[in-house]
Amino acid sequence: MARESAWSVVAQRFEELLADGGGYLEVGPADGEHPAMSIGFDERVAVVHLFPDPSSCLLLVGDGSRAPDDVVSVPVLDSVADFDGVYATAPRDAWRVVERVLRDGTDDSRWHAL
Repeated sequence: MARESAWSVVAQRFEELLADGGGYLEVGPADGEHPAMSIGFDERVAVVHLFPDPSSCLLLVGDGSRAPDDVVSVPVLDSVADFDGVYATAPRDAWRVVERVLRDGTDDSRWHAL
């Protein structure tokens, strides 16, 4: 039950940030183990990183809403980072991927290794 409660707090924080125009979240298991994920987003677009282990980083392949050569800018840590449009996903769709990976341990999305 504590896990569900903690997850609901994180999901609520995502919704608050989205309502405020966007933000950046890092989420993962409470014990600090992997996988861990980050999501940077504004009201139109999100980019998701997956860290399956301490030495790997993957980017979620986007939903096709942006041309691959478009540039999208989203918050990452304390700044804004630019990504190719191929990694752009609608914020709530991106959040559903984060939920599936961290809550259910499964996801059939496409990822690119960095």
